[in-house]
Amino acid sequence: MNGTWGGDLMKEYSTWKTSKVIFNKTHWVSGEVMKVYLHYLHSMFPNESIALVIDRHSAHHGNEYLQSIASVNFLQNPGKKIDTLYIPEGMTAILQVGDVAVNKILKSKIRTIFYKNLYPMDVESTNTIESLSPTTLTPLKRQKKKISRKEFISIVEQAHLEINAENRKTRWIE
Repeated sequence: MNGTWGGDLMKEYSTWKTSKVIFNKTHWVSGEVMKVYLHYLHSMFPNESIALVIDRHSAHHGNEYLQSIASVNFLQNPGKKIDTLYIPEGMTAILQVGDVAVNKILKSKIRTIFYKNLYPMDVESTNTIESLSPTTLTPLKRQKKKISRKEFISIVEQAHLEINAENRKTRWIE
């Protein structure tokens, strides 16, 4: 099994539950990954206009990207499309909406779920992973535990579902 574009792993995970799981050799966004992502956005929001705020990574602009966005926008209803808004060069660290509004929160939630699964707390105990101090967690983090790829993807999906449920209550992402 390999993690290359179109390889065995990508085929194995092509029908994975509610997520789109893809693999490529570099583990970075590529033109192919962006094309899949744009079509996935279209499938999630077929009758919506979408503003996609992204940096100037080579996979986010140029002929391949423009062709991909044009093909997806062709599928959208008239007047509805995906618009690309670029973060000005040199401003990614300051204006990277995804890192501030999504990735930080997602990674924190993944970490919490991982440790809850790895070190389940006594239900009667007042200690939860969230209430433990960083010094208490340090020894836990040093212990290595391998989990399967499927377990990890399930943790990511669970984190995504929990964040969306919280967002429905507090509406911190519009």
